[in-house]
Amino acid sequence: MIRLCSAPEILLVHLNRFRQATKGRSSVRKISCLVDFPLEGLDLGPHLSAHSMRDKSFPKTPNKTFGWRASFRKKRREGKVEEDCPVYDLFAVINHHGKEIQGGHYTAYCKNPVEGDWWSFDDTRVSRIPTPKDVRSPDAYMLFYERRRVPMQIHWILALREKSPNRATDEKQVSL
Repeated sequence: MIRLCSAPEILLVHLNRFRQATKGRSSVRKISCLVDFPLEGLDLGPHLSAHSMRDKSFPKTPNKTFGWRASFRKKRREGKVEEDCPVYDLFAVINHHGKEIQGGHYTAYCKNPVEGDWWSFDDTRVSRIPTPKDVRSPDAYMLFYERRRVPMQIHWILALREKSPNRATDEKQVSL
């Protein structure tokens, strides 16, 4: 089982898509099976070490019967744990097309943080992905997750826009 010391803001998951296959000579084969990864709600709580869980908004005193993890789950069900809850939502996927490690073609799927729709980026072509489930593909290579925020927190993309030096001119353009 994997144990993590802390939960980062951005989580990058690399799917091992190549394996060494030796039958007389060395070769690398692509693994092209479909990995069913979550688009929303990837929970790292069960994988965090007890020390890191007690340092955040997790229970300071463990539940004597079931341990600190059961106590945390109960608080989460009751809605009492939000701020540092290690739950992640997918916001980008890098795909590798091709059969060899030395070559191939890379594309990306990215989620618009404001509107919530998914987009496909392939060199000079950008197109909307019809349904979110289409983001899962046998070519998925790298997954980018962002820690879920408390609903009142502003998304980092919108925060950048608020700090933009051209904010005043943007508002004038919108009001015309």
